[in-house]
Amino acid sequence: MRERKPVGMPDIVWEHVQKLQHKNWRVRRRAVEALGEIGHESGVPHLAKALKDENEDVRWEAATALGWIRHESAIPHLTKALKDKNEDVREKAATALGEIGHESAIPHLTKALEDKSEIVRSAAARALDMIKRKK
Repeated sequence: MRERKPVGMPDIVWEHVQKLQHKNWRVRRRAVEALGEIGHESGVPHLAKALKDENEDVRWEAATALGWIRHESAIPHLTKALKDKNEDVREKAATALGEIGHESAIPHLTKALEDKSEIVRSAAARALDMIKRKK
């Protein structure tokens, strides 16, 4: 049985949400990218699930998309993504948290300053600066 479109979700968002189930990671990555470009908050829970995708390209694209949407409901998911095994995912998660700009991300980003990857540490520092500038 096919899942029904949630009430209030635009058709274009639903169309791309359905593609997140595709077996080809390139299709999933493109769907995630499109959801970020659309920017509707109804895509956030689906992008949060995509942060756990088996493919790292899908995961980092999901983190990027959540940063574009800038909805605070993404913060807990992005803070978990700061612990992803892939440094690109961790970097994009830190950047997205900075774009959202909510103070609740500060402790997580501060911890990310200790990441083994210089790229992640740098992204965390920039994100912390972005949050402090929004105050």
